Amino acid sequence: MTKLYIINGPMMGHSFDLNGNTAFVGRAPDNEIQINDRSVSRKHLRIFKRADQFFVEDLNSANGTWIFGKQIEPGQECQVTEGLPIGIGTILISLVEKDSEEDSITQYSIDLLKPTGKKWRNLPHNNRRISDGRHLELIHEVSTTLMQSLDVDEIAGKIMGSIFSCLKRIDSGAILLLEKETGKLKEIIVKSREEREGIILTYSRTIVSRVIREGKAVMMSDTGKEEREDLSDSIELMRVKSIMCVPLIFKSEVRGAIYVHSINVPYGFRKDDLLLLTGLSTPATVALENALLYSKSREIEGALRRSEQKYRTLVESVEDMVFTMDTDGRLIFCNPRSEMITGYPMDTLVHMTYRDFVALESIPVMESQMASLSSRGVTDPFRVTIHHADGRRVHLELTLSPLQDEEYETVEIQGVAKKIGELTRAKELPSYEEAGVTL
Repeated sequence: MTKLYIINGPMMGHSFDLNGNTAFVGRAPDNEIQINDRSVSRKHLRIFKRADQFFVEDLNSANGTWIFGKQIEPGQECQVTEGLPIGIGTILISLVEKDSEEDSITQYSIDLLKPTGKKWRNLPHNNRRISDGRHLELIHEVSTTLMQSLDVDEIAGKIMGSIFSCLKRIDSGAILLLEKETGKLKEIIVKSREEREGIILTYSRTIVSRVIREGKAVMMSDTGKEEREDLSDSIELMRVKSIMCVPLIFKSEVRGAIYVHSINVPYGFRKDDLLLLTGLSTPATVALENALLYSKSREIEGALRRSEQKYRTLVESVEDMVFTMDTDGRLIFCNPRSEMITGYPMDTLVHMTYRDFVALESIPVMESQMASLSSRGVTDPFRVTIHHADGRRVHLELTLSPLQDEEYETVEIQGVAKKIGELTRAKELPSYEEAGVTL
């Protein structure tokens, strides 16, 4: 009897018998298999049996159906076998039948860069089984790591620790990532089961490079039976007997690899173990990519904060009036010098429009200059007159520049104003350009 197992989420551990030839999976109660999770569509997936083989079809779901880290096209019939992790939204499911055995094998590989579909149908039935309940739990454990940390080193340590806990034959392992800027391979973690002083932590760079280059998950269960050209000198020097290595693939690009080896005995790994690492590769990659993105965003935020602090310091120190207003002319920011030039307190100015203090004869000039920003960019200096809070008329020279969104629409306007009476001594005072303030 084949069952559908839920590997993660609020229904983790639930199983459903696949009695008929067709079963619908989704959030709605009229499905044969109801999975109550918001990431799952009401009618998400169809599972059907044809000639003793199982197939799945995505029913145009909102969050997609994922196999080996690749989204299958809606309406596409894709063959699946027992133990293959299937992602529907954020939920992992798997079809399992416990009464089949696997054959031993010397070398085996899975091409993770090939598109899903008919090419998978040529793979042997046993080649993608993960029937061990502990293996399914491990996939869930690593998936849960996504929500627990955004630190790359911590995530890599948890992933490697989980793999060591499940695969007792592992002696050493490593997680490596490609640096996007340089293309160089960076060691995130290299771990040995016996971490004691004097042990050199290492891995086969030849195998890792091959896996990253070809995008294939590779297992060598007995290096003694491999062709000499398939091995490297380091494998012999390290006396490695069994090797597994899987690529970390994100959005159809190889981003790194998970590598493990055994030095004790040949046939240290089985096909099931390779399938386990393959199943782990997707959640592991997503976790690491999220952590890297978070780290990068923190760097950018820090740079922006430093830039903003520097900009604000410069703006507050210059002798010019520096201000920002929306496209309707309402002030939303002004520097301390603005209070001295206009006579209005800063907290009052940011609730005013330029029409509240610009002289009536100068309003058409302001409107004309603002209207020209979309085509001209920064305006040439122009002169206006304002009413000081004490009733005096103050003459200013203004320059305006637009702040635009991604579609080049003006969303705010920056301005710099200098009192015309002070222009004669402008060389003695730092202008906003000299202070480093850029419009």
